[in-house]
Amino acid sequence: MDLSLRSENSTKVLQLISAMPGIHLHEIQRILGVSLSSVRYSAEQLARSGRILCDRTTGYSRFYPVTISEKDRVLYSLIRNKTTRRILSELVHEAELTNKELTERTGLAKSTVSVHLHKLLQTNVAHLILSDKGDFRIQMEDADYVGSLLSKSEDFSRLRSMVTNYTDLWSF
Repeated sequence: MDLSLRSENSTKVLQLISAMPGIHLHEIQRILGVSLSSVRYSAEQLARSGRILCDRTTGYSRFYPVTISEKDRVLYSLIRNKTTRRILSELVHEAELTNKELTERTGLAKSTVSVHLHKLLQTNVAHLILSDKGDFRIQMEDADYVGSLLSKSEDFSRLRSMVTNYTDLWSF
């Protein structure tokens, strides 16, 4: 591959990672419309040179700008999961909810809500409190901040949809 093309791909990958923290390889590949091996090469070069961070803790290789905090990396990783994002959205809008209330509001199975709540509790994004009625309720840590990241995430989703629709339009 031409060296200038590699540099151009690396620049695009870097810009995309800066705009969409927590993005993974296949998503970068879909948006840029280049080969997966080219995206992988560019991401590896950027990570080796210290220009991006690569996090492999969630089963995916997620990429972040080097300026992002550990807290934000955890939050973006959680937000990128559609089910967790739905639960977070409910918790941001309501000060505290029970597992049953979350199940009713999201329409998800109780076991699904429990699995995702466990992730939120494990990462200290939420915590359990005992209400006056004697039931356990889930409460967000820093709900306003999580809400602002959710808003950014929705902007990313719209951008991703626009790019996907555009590339689908020209893929014939």
